[in-house]
Amino acid sequence: ELGCVSVRFKLMARRMNYLQYLLKLNENELLWKVFEAQCRSPVKGDWILKVKEDLVKLNLPTDFNEIKGMTKMLSKNLSKRK
Repeated sequence: ELGCVSVRFKLMARRMNYLQYLLKLNENELLWKVFEAQCRSPVKGDWILKVKEDLVKLNLPTDFNEIKGMTKMLSKNLSKRK
């Protein structure tokens, strides 16, 4: 009622927004290459594993191509509502 949101959900929303940013990057950028490498062969503790876990918890699509197609505002609203 007070509009207080748990820090856990704030962090999830931030990770979703950053994921959206990463997916829109040019494929030649170093940050994209690091993201792609984590997707190909994730290791325990990698950021990408936490993001996938958040997507499942929030009942959001886990397909990165589908997320890439979403507009930034739509993805922000989805993560806020969840």
